[in-house]
Amino acid sequence: MRAGLARLGITLLALYALPVQAADLAKIERVIAKEPKYEGKPTYCLLAFGPEADFRVWLVLDGTVLYVDRNGNGDLTEPNKRVVTQYRGDGSRYGFRPGPVGTPDGKVKFTLSQIRMHDGCCDIEITSEGGWSRAGFDGPGALRFVDRVQDAPIIHFLGPLTLQRFDPHPGSASAECGPKPLIRGRTTTLAFSLGTPGLGNGTFAKFPFLNRLSGDNKLTASAEVRFPGGKTVTVSLEPDG
Repeated sequence: MRAGLARLGITLLALYALPVQAADLAKIERVIAKEPKYEGKPTYCLLAFGPEADFRVWLVLDGTVLYVDRNGNGDLTEPNKRVVTQYRGDGSRYGFRPGPVGTPDGKVKFTLSQIRMHDGCCDIEITSEGGWSRAGFDGPGALRFVDRVQDAPIIHFLGPLTLQRFDPHPGSASAECGPKPLIRGRTTTLAFSLGTPGLGNGTFAKFPFLNRLSGDNKLTASAEVRFPGGKTVTVSLEPDG
C-alpha cells in the first residue's frame, strides 16, 4: 500500500506505525530434531505462525528438492515432507507448491501455496482462512536460505501487524515506490507495507490491505507525522493493492 502525503513542504521527522508486540524471534532456538541424508549441501529457513510464533515449520533446500516440516515436529525424515519442484523456468528459476501445513489436531492449519526460487533468492506465500500473506518482496536485502541452521532467517506469518517503510530489493517490480527524500514544495509518495517483521533480510511478512478479516473485507491504517515545532498530523493511508 502507499501513503500519499501531498506537499508536506517540510522535513518528516518521524512516522509512527501501528503498535506491535510480536514474539522475540531472536530467542527462538533454531534446531532440527531429525534430518534426512541430503544429496548436496542443505540450506535453511524457518517459518513461524500466529501471534506468539509458537507453531514453526522448517524449510530445507537440498538442490532442487525441498523438505517441509509440515506438522512442526522437527522430523524431516517423514515421507510426506519431501517436496519436488512443481515447475522450472529459465536458469536458476524454479518453484514449489508444498500444500498443507499445520498441527495434527487440525487446530492450526495453513497452506504453503508457493515458494519461488530465483537466482539464489526466494519469495514465499501462504494462505489461510484469514487470507494470504507473503514474504521476500521487502528489503533490506533479498530473502535467502542460509548454510547454517543457527543462522536461518525467520519469517513470522500472521503475527501482530505493523507498518514498515517499503524498501524494495533490487529488481523489484515496485522499485518506483522505494524511499525518496522529501523536498519542499513537491508532492511525494511514501510507500509502506502492512505486516509482521521477521528476522533477517527479506523476512517482512506482507499482509494485504484488503483481506478476509472482517465483514467489509477492509483494514484501515493511519500514520502520525511530526513536524519541527511540535505540530502533529494524522494521515490516512491509501491502499494500493
